[in-house]
Amino acid sequence: MCDEVDARCVGQRVWVCSARAYRPSGTAAQYTVVPADPAVPLPDHRSDKLGASLGIPGITAAQLARWAARR
Repeated sequence: MCDEVDARCVGQRVWVCSARAYRPSGTAAQYTVVPADPAVPLPDHRSDKLGASLGIPGITAAQLARWAARR
């Protein structure tokens, strides 16, 4: 399995959505191993805080906004 890891990807800053959902390390982990498909590169000029707010937190916020708009 480790033979399949592209060494150029190790350490790359990315944001993910549901890549680790329902798994022990979760998407909130500072470091994790995820499949390449759900990992989207986070540009150098974007902050880690922005990357952390994307994915599940962003989806949760959007769902809350839609819910609030219906009330």
